[in-house]
Amino acid sequence: MTKDLEKLNTILIDWFESDKIKLTEKKAITLLEQAELAIQKKTSTQKDNKVWHTLLDYTSKPAYLTKLVDTELRNRWAEVVFKIIQVSQYSLKDLFDQRVKEKQYDILFQDMSG
Repeated sequence: MTKDLEKLNTILIDWFESDKIKLTEKKAITLLEQAELAIQKKTSTQKDNKVWHTLLDYTSKPAYLTKLVDTELRNRWAEVVFKIIQVSQYSLKDLFDQRVKEKQYDILFQDMSG
């Protein structure tokens, strides 16, 4: 794991352990900037992937996205996300597993046929 990715992981842990509601625009931009630095590495290990997948999960939520107040910031976030998906080989299965873990007691699919 590179120093930039380690720093990103620390920022994520701090954000997760604190009250996400108190995420400021400045903190959201810092997270984005650190992700931009860390994604420069074009390869990823299993340990790296865990950080990347956590970032994808956390930053996909309104608590983060609403702090990116202009189009430029949201476009930068999207570019980073596309790179992370490629480098970490993030799949639909990974997304599905995250959602199942997050909403483990909710009905995800319901057969509505008679």
